[in-house]
Amino acid sequence: MQGYRVFTPAGISSFFIAHTKDKNGRRITDPLKIGAMGGGISISNGIHTRAIIDDENYGIKVYINGKEENAITTIRSVDLTLKKFKERRSVTIYHDIEIPVGSGFGTSASGAFGAALATAGALGRPISYMDALKIAHISDVLSLTGLGTAEGFISSGIVLIKKAGGPETAKIDKIPINDDLFLIALYFGPIKKEKILSSDEFLDNVNRAGKIALKNILKKPDVKTFMFESRMFAYKSGLGDEEMLEISDDLVKKNAIGATQNMIGRSIHSIVHRKNVKEIIKIAKNYTENIIVSKIFDCNLRKH
Repeated sequence: MQGYRVFTPAGISSFFIAHTKDKNGRRITDPLKIGAMGGGISISNGIHTRAIIDDENYGIKVYINGKEENAITTIRSVDLTLKKFKERRSVTIYHDIEIPVGSGFGTSASGAFGAALATAGALGRPISYMDALKIAHISDVLSLTGLGTAEGFISSGIVLIKKAGGPETAKIDKIPINDDLFLIALYFGPIKKEKILSSDEFLDNVNRAGKIALKNILKKPDVKTFMFESRMFAYKSGLGDEEMLEISDDLVKKNAIGATQNMIGRSIHSIVHRKNVKEIIKIAKNYTENIIVSKIFDCNLRKH
């Protein structure tokens, strides 16, 4: 048996503009043309993925934190990777996930990305970063678990997607950050997003709010504006949960730079200066013990 390990970061979506129809209003069928504009944050917590290849009969199994799961996005990613290399093998994927599943932390896309990389590595077949992202994007879209999270992994840090589509189509920008910033997240449980992402009427309202947020952020691309506009998006889009938004606003009152609800999940993410981390954690514990403190995962340019 052959094995291979990789790490992929979590990708929180802060706001988005779904791109599921063409300019004539017809539903797009090519998953590489479906996607989302918007913004999100890569964090240092993520998914450790191990792929084991066996020469027995074809089959795909996925274990998440030791328990076998019907992880449809990861299964699809492995299947597409095998088809890419014209292989018919038995593959077992082990995901060790450091963030909540189904709570707006991008685990479906991150897991699919890791599964493609790890499967190719275990096969001993080279795969490019972009090809693995393409597989992750297709898997996420077809499984109705996301629209543009995979594109955020093209870059890192605080990412802006200015043109929707697959990895080779999307137009990516980012907001420079410094090492003083931390992300503090609170989570309260998973939600099902399949119905939301397949509802045209609901997405129309989401898209109106998302276009306003992106326009305002591009006028002033800094961290505070990004978080403020993401919070406004959560409210105007109708995706925001009243309780989540009230907690977000309380964190801002207590010196978080900004806070908003994860898209899409009953979770909150805030960006905080290092000196205020302990204070925000103390406030967060008034609401839940389920708290994540992480650096923003940014391997590129930083401001000093």
